[in-house]
This record gives sequence, structure tokens and C-alpha cells, in this order.
Amino acid sequence: MAKSKEEKRKQKRKQKQVQAMRVKAGQAAADKGWLYYEEAIYYHDINNLSKALASIQKAVKLLPKEEEVILFMGQIGASCNDQKVQLDALDCLEKIGKLSDLMRYNRIIFLVHLEQYDS
Repeated sequence: MAKSKEEKRKQKRKQKQVQAMRVKAGQAAADKGWLYYEEAIYYHDINNLSKALASIQKAVKLLPKEEEVILFMGQIGASCNDQKVQLDALDCLEKIGKLSDLMRYNRIIFLVHLEQYDS
């Protein structure tokens, strides 16, 4: 059965509203991710590395393609001497295609130290 023009307009209007809500939700998540990133910077500056690490991990979950956020996660891992966090940062960089040759070499070293490297 064919839909009337009014029904088609209502359906189109509803689709636009749903799309607008999705865009707003995505922007809110990104804003929250940047807030966690700024929080991590603050905690890192005052040398509260455990809270900085928790904040940066939340930021990376919300901003998985932001190189700046991932690099800072690696820096916090280095400050904590936590090779697992550094390895996670390198894995994230590899996923987005921003891993340099030197970083690949460091990734292999971390894998060997954590006994996760398979030759």
C-alpha cells in the first residue's frame, strides 16, 4: 500500500530528528573525552600519576583516533614505568596507522619484556 505524502513527510522529519540526536550524542562524547584528557594533564602536572592514568584511559576510550591523546597515554605510562600502558598506547597508534619505525622497535622490546612476543 502506498504511503500518503503526509506520512512520508513525517517519516522523513523523524529520520532527520534521529540523525540530529546522534550527531549531538557523538559531539558530547568527544567533548567528554577532551575533558578527561585535560584532567589527565592536570593530574600529571601535579604528579598524581594514578589519577592521570585513569583519566587518560577514559579519554582514549572516547577518542580512539586522536594521536595526541594516545601519545600522552604513552608518556604517562613512561612516567609510571608501566610497560603495559606504553604497549597499549603503541597498539592504539598502530590501529590508527601512526606508528613510526622507532615505535615499532620499542613495541617489540615491550612485548619481549612482557613475555608476549611470538617469533
